[in-house]
This record gives sequence, structure tokens and C-alpha cells, in this order.
Amino acid sequence: MRYDAQSLYALLPAVHRIRDAAEDGVLQELLTIVAEQLNAIEEDIDQLYDNLFIETCANWAVPYLGDLIGSQLLHGAQGTLRTSRAEVANTIAYRRRKGTAAVLEQLARDVTGWDAAAVEYFLRLATTQYLNHLRPEHRCTIDLRQMEPLERLGSAFDSVPHTANVRRIASGRGRHNIPNVGLFLFRLGAHSWSAVRAQPAVAGDKRRFLFHPLGINAMLFSFPEPEKEVSHLADIANVPLPLSRRELSRRTGDYYGPDKSIEIVRRTAGGLEPVAIDEIESCDLSDLDADPDTSDWPPGHPTRVSLDPQLGRIRFPADEDEVLVRFNTGFPAQLGGGEYDRLATFDAEPVGFAVYPGAQGSLEATIAQLGNAGTVEIARSGPFRETPVISCRENAQLEVRAADGMQAVFQLGGDLVVGGGASAEVTLNGLLFAGGRVLVPSTFQGNPNRLQKLRIIHCTLVPGISLHRDGQPVSPEMPGLVVECPDTTVEIEWSICGGVRAVDTAVVTADNSIIDATSPDGIAFCAPPPNEPAPGAPLSLESCSVMGKIHTAALLRVSNSLLLAENTLGDGWDAPVIASRRQQGCVRFSWLPLNSIVPRRYRCHPVDDAESAMCSPAFTSLRYGDPGYCQLATPVPDALWRGAADEAEVGAFHHLKQPQREDDLRTRLDEFLRFGLEVGLFHST
Repeated sequence: MRYDAQSLYALLPAVHRIRDAAEDGVLQELLTIVAEQLNAIEEDIDQLYDNLFIETCANWAVPYLGDLIGSQLLHGAQGTLRTSRAEVANTIAYRRRKGTAAVLEQLARDVTGWDAAAVEYFLRLATTQYLNHLRPEHRCTIDLRQMEPLERLGSAFDSVPHTANVRRIASGRGRHNIPNVGLFLFRLGAHSWSAVRAQPAVAGDKRRFLFHPLGINAMLFSFPEPEKEVSHLADIANVPLPLSRRELSRRTGDYYGPDKSIEIVRRTAGGLEPVAIDEIESCDLSDLDADPDTSDWPPGHPTRVSLDPQLGRIRFPADEDEVLVRFNTGFPAQLGGGEYDRLATFDAEPVGFAVYPGAQGSLEATIAQLGNAGTVEIARSGPFRETPVISCRENAQLEVRAADGMQAVFQLGGDLVVGGGASAEVTLNGLLFAGGRVLVPSTFQGNPNRLQKLRIIHCTLVPGISLHRDGQPVSPEMPGLVVECPDTTVEIEWSICGGVRAVDTAVVTADNSIIDATSPDGIAFCAPPPNEPAPGAPLSLESCSVMGKIHTAALLRVSNSLLLAENTLGDGWDAPVIASRRQQGCVRFSWLPLNSIVPRRYRCHPVDDAESAMCSPAFTSLRYGDPGYCQLATPVPDALWRGAADEAEVGAFHHLKQPQREDDLRTRLDEFLRFGLEVGLFHST
């Protein structure tokens, strides 16, 4: 019940109320204080009762309830992980299924945030069968006529029986044995592209198209279907995987159509019309590479639309004027822009607001219509074929951003010039630029450029400016960002950028980003031409991956970063990483070449020649556009895997806290693994 002063006061005898009224209500004021304390005690009693249940308890009580049932608290390193409240709440339900493959798989999902698949290897052993319980499908030899099992050989969905392997599964060497359980972790997520205009495979061709807006081969990924029951073991449709031609052909209905992984829409006289599923055929379209400059191509099916998921290509039976596609690509993190939540990085209260495309026609005209200040929001992904000039008036802020859940792609015809007046600030958010550099010139529109700050957030400045069809850079030596304006501060956050050139009077900081000169012996950072490779602006790197040589006036701070750089014979560089002022700044918890000329190092790797030779970084891929771009390849040396200040990996994916995720999973498996079983963790992607 609730107590109030009036109710308590009314319970007093009338004689006391009359006397209290004569004494200015002193007793009534006292009862007001008593009522407040009674309500506080009542609320405390109610909360104590609520603290008996995990669903309603206070946050401080969650660890105590977990301790009562023996549930250990985890790092909780990844923001997308389930909360500790959910962990404790599910403990009892999971322990009822303790030791089963289904609950181990669910634990891997809950704890790591990755999709997972559990495999009981005793079910995949080639064994002598009991005559009273024959299993005709469980053969001891491979059926070479069945292509699907052969395609999945060695994966989490390998159905071919194997002979016993007595090596320990925990070491990652052995797998097929009676006590072994494998947990396959899918580190690459499926990142969606919606309503993107497909690019012609050859200029002027209206029959052959490429899914990717940059006109490159793209491996299409399946979007995982959620599992509805804990008891269900993950199938190939429940995890994000590269789509194969045979898999798409066999299960077209599972991957193609509305709300599926792939959809193709073409423009007809009646408007946009989706291509029906019965028109789709999966096939190999790699013959395009035989002669890419000609329109002569082996004819396809006369009525069907051919689709190649491994190369991201489409072939129509007749000419099409416009083709829109929806598909998924693989990538380890939400980095470089994409159809993910970026609201936290938006200017909450812009001075002015406009939507592009709109009545103004071009992005530059839209910015001018706002008075060169405010926010311009790009409402669709594109690609857009224009080269705007971005200008911000003095003492103002201008933000050009893709709408939340969009990534605007700009195919530039030259440099994207950014400038402004005194104290002007420009922000680019959620954009992808190809075909030209982002240039901050020293003079802008006939006057000195006085741009104070340029922020690049969740953007991609394509390394190598633009890409050939196979993903190789067209101009590998050209930088993606050039800063000629003195006294400009450049902030790069959650972005992918080609090489950077900045004058030594500017300042450049990069957080959780990739700076890619397309090769370790390329130039990732220095002064702009004609002074290249003189020292560039003072540089700070926090949780970044840099591929290429660096020459800077000062390394103000380098932390939790990976600098992959090397000299070549006759390149004129004294070292792959050079800071002119070594008495200023620090380098900590990072990986960089041993012969680098930098300020004082603190707990950096490698520490000597032996470690440098044995533990050099290895990556899944170093080519932009590949699914595992800049992802450390397993097995990873501890100097890289746990080299950061918080014992996470160094580099742009430091924020994923992947070592902590695996540690948390091993901690939880100790509670749920049945006696006699041994588990091994495998990175599937």
C-alpha cells in the first residue's frame, strides 16, 4: 500500500488535529516525513521480493543469483552479446540439456555473438554396422556421383564418414573420434545491399550485369535464417556462408525471392518487376573473363535469367535498361559503411536539412540550397555518377550522410574537392567513393582554403581509386585522401581509406579504421606531391590496420594498431615506418616492423629478429572487396591475437574482442560439457 500524510493525519483523533491546527500544523508536517519513510521502506520490501527473481531483480543482484546456481560471469566483451541477466536466466533451462550438441551450439551463439554449428564427430565415423540396425546412408566410401557432400568436405556440414583420428581435438589437429565435439564459429557476417543498381559487365552491354555497385566480382553470401528451437541443430541455411552454384541450383527457393538472400528486379514498361523464381537458373558465368572487351558471349538459356553466386554475375536472355538487385556480401565487422545502424554518429539537431536526390538535381546544388551548412541526407544507395564540390561556409558545420541503413555509392569522374571558410567543419558519413580522390586543396574557389576540420565516419575511399573486375586496384599508387590545406584536422573513424597524403601543418587521427596502400611496400602516409615522400602531418592511430609505409612528422599516439609495412630495394626509405620527431609521442601495444624509426615503444611486437621471422602477420585477404579483407588468418600468434592493451587482437577489428569471446565460450563450455567429451573450436569463415 501507499502512505500519504493526509491519510495518516485523518486517523488521528479530532482533538489532536484541532490542537495541531492551532499550533501551525507541526504534527501534520511530522506525519509528512513519516509517510515518506514508510513509502521508502515499502518500496525496499517490494524490491527485496523482486530480487528473488532474475526477471525482476536489480542489476546488482544478478551476479549473486548467478553465484547461487554456479554460473560464472563472463567478459561480456561484445556489445551485441546477450546480457548477464539473460545468461543467468537461461542457465537452468540449458543445464537440463547439459552435454547435448544443441545446447553447446546455443551457448556458442549466446556467448560469442557469432553464428555457430555443433558437430558430434562420433556420428561421422566410418564404423562396422550392427546387422540389426543397418544404416544404408552411412557408407564407408565416398560416392563420387554425389557432388553436394564433396563440396562440403571438411566443413561443419561434412557428411562423409571418416576414419578415427586419435589426436586431440582441443589442439585443432584431430577431429573424428568418439569423444569429440566440434564447434564451428562463423566470424564473417552477411552484410546486405538493397535496391542497388547492377553494373554492366561490359560498357554498353544490356544483357550481362554484375551485382556489386563497383562493377567487381562479388562472392554472394546467404543471410542466415534464425533457429526457432534450442533443440534444433544448425543447418547450412542457419549460418552465413558463401553461396555455391550447386547449392543455389538445388535450393533456389531458400535463397532467392522476397525476404531471401538474393532478389533481382528489372524495369519494364509497367514499372519495376521482380524476376520470378521459375526464371532463375544457377550456372557458371566465368566465361566472361575469357574476352572481357567483347560482347560475344556464349548464348544462355533463351528464356531464363542466369545467375552466378560465386562471381556475382547475371545474364539476361534479352536487353534490360535497368536492373536493381538485393544481395549480401561477407565482412567481419560493421566498418566502412553499410546498411547498419549509424544513428549514434548523426548530428541530432542540424541547422538545416535536405534530402538528396531531390528537386535540386545534384548533390552540389542541394548543398548550395541549404546555404552550405546543415545536413544533406542521401536517401538511397545509388550508385551516383557525379563529382560534387563540397563547400561549407565559415563558422558553420556541414554533414553529408547516407540515411541510416543505407550506403551511398559515388562513382566519381575526378577528385571530390572539399573546402570551406574559417572555422568550417565538414562531415562525410556512410559514403563510398570510387573513381577519384577526396581532396582538401590549399586554395578553394579562388581563396585560401580555411577548412578547420574534416570528419570521415563509416566511409570507404576505395584503395587504388577504382577496381578492375577481378578486384585488383586500377591505380594502386594513388592515395585516397589528399590534404593540402594547412591547419586542417582530419578525423577518420570506422572507415576504409586508401593511402593518405597530408601536409605537415595538418593533423590526422584515425580510429578503428583501415588505411590501405594496396601493398605493404606502397606508401600509406606521407606528404602530398610534389614533396612526397617527405614527412606528412602528425599522425595518431587507435585500433587501426595500416598496410604500407609511413613517413610522418610525429607519431603522436599509436595504440592497439597493426602496421604492415616493408622496404623494397632502392625505394629510398631508411625504414618502413619513420617519425621525424621521435622525442614526441609513443607507440604502445602495437605490431610494427622491427627496424621502424619511431618514438619509445611500450609492449610492442616483434621484440627481436626471431619473433619477427616466426610471427609475421598473415591475413585471410589483403584485397579490398574480398570477404575476409584485413582479417587475421588462423592460427594467429598470440603477439597479434592478444597483443592489445586489453589482450584483444591488434588492428582495425580490435573492437570485436574476438579472443575474449573465445575465452568466454571456453569458460561456459566447462560448465555444460558432459564428462568424457572434448570440444574443439574452429573458425569456419
